[in-house]
Amino acid sequence: MKPDSNKNLRLNLFTIILLNLIVNIVDFSLSINLLATAQSNTTNALEIPAHDPLLPPPNIERDLSPLEIRRIRREITNINQQATTELGNGNPEIAFQLWFRELRLQRALGIKEEITALGRIGGIAWQQNRGVELRTIAERLIVIEQEAQTENNFNSEFLSTIGLAYQQVKYLDRAINIYKIILKEIRQQEDVVAEQKNLEVLGKLYLAQFDYLPAASIYEELVSLVENNLTKEENKQSLETYLVELVEIYHHLKQPEAAIKIKKQLIDQYITEGKITSIATLKISLGNDYQNLEQPQLASQSYQEAYTLASSLQQVALATDALNQLAILYQQENQLELAIATYQQLIDTSEKANNFYGLMNAYDSLGNIYLEIKDYSQALASFEAGLAIAKSINYRVDYFTDKIQQFN
Repeated sequence: MKPDSNKNLRLNLFTIILLNLIVNIVDFSLSINLLATAQSNTTNALEIPAHDPLLPPPNIERDLSPLEIRRIRREITNINQQATTELGNGNPEIAFQLWFRELRLQRALGIKEEITALGRIGGIAWQQNRGVELRTIAERLIVIEQEAQTENNFNSEFLSTIGLAYQQVKYLDRAINIYKIILKEIRQQEDVVAEQKNLEVLGKLYLAQFDYLPAASIYEELVSLVENNLTKEENKQSLETYLVELVEIYHHLKQPEAAIKIKKQLIDQYITEGKITSIATLKISLGNDYQNLEQPQLASQSYQEAYTLASSLQQVALATDALNQLAILYQQENQLELAIATYQQLIDTSEKANNFYGLMNAYDSLGNIYLEIKDYSQALASFEAGLAIAKSINYRVDYFTDKIQQFN
């Protein structure tokens, strides 16, 4: 081959390689740009003044005509139906593209319509775990709130609407701040009914965040509020609801003293309403609180009262629970004779209730106490009785067998 031919061949190969490299760089650059554009469109879809055929051009500011408003509302209905269908068919990307167009149209109709739609669609985004869309919607709500605050447009209707929207998108701190503003205005108007409803919302928001300390304050306020107006039947029911919530709250806060106070108040409420069947459970719970406070005498009294009441009402499961707690308490306090008597009573109650698991455990506890006081014949008899039940339910058989073998 001639030298010139070799040179031309090398030049051609170099040209081809260079062209391929340029094409790859261009393709990569285009891909990056397309990705950035897609991300921008997703992230800022509500902020970009995208033109819509149903809206006036972006550079023209004018009010919509009645005909345009009707067309937009009709199109919004269609869009929402299409988006719901697409989501049901497993096409969330298409669904949220449609819903974001709806949000741009809603924006043209006014603040209230836009906020309501943002809350609704944001709620769907949260349910579908669509983080980007949810964040975009929430950011738009924050911008609306800030603009309203700057323009001093924090009227009650606006606050209620955006407060609900924040709840729907799970921006609970924002929602709490809004409802605090509403509460302040309501108290200036001395509207007790509205104050009660607002406090209920605040209480639920705090509980949704597991923020129990401020939740306790809110429900204490609610209790005081309805106690002053118990002539209304609905307030009696509300008082019970608030007290039950407070019991749970103080349980989470590990404040047994506060819990005891509320449980006693709730028991009084149950007595007033004739709800006697609900009291035994609270008495057992009171006993547990007294144990936590190292007040065994009061704990024993609560368990005994719970057992007596549950037995009289034939609440066998609760009666068994009360006896079990009482027996454990006596055992912990080294009052072994009382513990033995209580376990024997527990055995009788468990037999009547066909509670084989509880019966087996009672024989086990009784056997261990007899071992502790060196009454080996009674201990063996208890473990043998426990083994018979264990075999019948095929549970802890090896445990009781090992216990009995110790006597051989």
